Amino acid sequence: MRMVSTSAFRPAQLTSIAQTACRLSLAAGLCGLMLASGACTKTTTAGPSNGGSTSPATTNPTGGTTHTGGSTGAAGSAGSASSSSVGGSGGALATGGSTASAGSTAAGGSTSPGGATNAGTAASGGGNTGGTTASAGNTGGTTASAGNAGGTTASGGNVGGSGSGSGGATGTGGSTTSTTVPLLPPPNPCSNQFTSQGCRKGQASSTCGGICANDYGGTAASVCQGGSNGVPVNYACPQFMLYSDALNQAVIADGFGDKLNYAVVGHDMDGGSGGVDSGLPDACCQCYQLVFDYPKENQVWVDPDHTPGTSAINIPKPLVVQSFNTATNGPDDFDIYMGAGGFGANNGCYVSGGTCPGGPCMYSGYPTQDGGMVKAVGNTFQTPWPDPCKTSDTNWVTQATLTSPACANAVTTACNQITSPNASIQTQTIRSCLQSNGVKADDTGQIPGDYHVNWYIWVKRVECPTSLTNVTGCKLASQGLPKPDPNVATVAQAKAAGFLQKSGSGSNFNTTQMQDCCMATCSWSNNVKGTTVNGYNSFYSCDKDGVPWTTAVTRTQ
Repeated sequence: MRMVSTSAFRPAQLTSIAQTACRLSLAAGLCGLMLASGACTKTTTAGPSNGGSTSPATTNPTGGTTHTGGSTGAAGSAGSASSSSVGGSGGALATGGSTASAGSTAAGGSTSPGGATNAGTAASGGGNTGGTTASAGNTGGTTASAGNAGGTTASGGNVGGSGSGSGGATGTGGSTTSTTVPLLPPPNPCSNQFTSQGCRKGQASSTCGGICANDYGGTAASVCQGGSNGVPVNYACPQFMLYSDALNQAVIADGFGDKLNYAVVGHDMDGGSGGVDSGLPDACCQCYQLVFDYPKENQVWVDPDHTPGTSAINIPKPLVVQSFNTATNGPDDFDIYMGAGGFGANNGCYVSGGTCPGGPCMYSGYPTQDGGMVKAVGNTFQTPWPDPCKTSDTNWVTQATLTSPACANAVTTACNQITSPNASIQTQTIRSCLQSNGVKADDTGQIPGDYHVNWYIWVKRVECPTSLTNVTGCKLASQGLPKPDPNVATVAQAKAAGFLQKSGSGSNFNTTQMQDCCMATCSWSNNVKGTTVNGYNSFYSCDKDGVPWTTAVTRTQ
């Protein structure tokens, strides 16, 4: 249970990413991974993944396993507003003149319940990113582009939400400044440290209000960690998922539009000679740009019998990622956090009965047929035969099989098994599960690449984008690194731009996937060795409803 100070913003569900500022309760979990290579005899299984979060005292890995890919479908992506606003066009243009002129009001675009009106910045919630008129939740009134051209956008609650709402706010007709993701207060020091030296158990006047496991002891516990009774339980924040509302908005706010996607990853420091992390104290909170080469699983190659492979499916967009977890799969791996990415050795997402090691599980229902993983390019759907996402004769994967109605239906049915008492968490997790599997069009109408495949990648360490760190809570001091480059999208461009193909140990960089909902390693400030700024010294952790534990939150047992 928790209380928020009067200066803080804390709705029951995440309904607007640009509202007052005390929280980004955006959706779904972290840390772990299950192995699921393809069933074809021609398939080469990827190595084991030890991804996931660690317990605070021992920093043991959660131990995920690698799994083969899948493709994304747009999870319940709702259509555009049923009636357009009276006051101007909006949409994708970022010029002030395209929105409602000053004083003209937008009369009644169809808005999702709880759509907020904000002056001068786009409101986001349920998938609406200012200016995206077809995203879930139906923007109401005068829509502004990501550059917030003129008016303000009113965006609703959950994906697919419906209902009548008041229109967007009046447009000012001239502003072309970019929207930003609100910066929450820093992570709460009573929620991100192993111990609190000033805490006396039960003494409200002591540090952290006397809420600690014992005198001078821990003041928080991961949902995946038992034995710390009497302190608040921490989860991986749902807003860290690939394709969450927060990350979708952040990549637009940082000016990358549809060129890149944002994610968080587990990654062990590649600190050897020539390694991408050479010279660093640790990998926590570092950022990287990833360019995808070809699948690690040969069942997804055009010719599975010859190496190196040529991908038989669409190449995913490059990712800009921030490392939130360590003790995962080794220095050559980037373990992407996404809905239904697979449980690891530790699991705070779902178990039968609803009680995980440290407290209530985050989800009330979850696909469990393949270790919490929904993976089109894997073993999820191989029984009963034939697998709807693979060729019936050779059990290979092609773009045609991956985007076939049968495959899309199988993935959708599996992803829809995800349920949560919190409607926003449920909606965003289902969307992440679908879109990361690449079987349906995303919010831009494009068939995305399949992030659920284990890919070989090219990697470059970069400065962390502002809006990405606004979502995660961990802000490193400038390291003089290059910024992410949205124009580097192919292997040839990555080579020319100095990206690395191999780790310091000589192994090719690759991706895996996971979701276990455990508090991440880098959500403990003790594990963040790099120089941070202004108290933003770790990733956020969240409560069961996805509300970040910030300094604005008053913690109670």
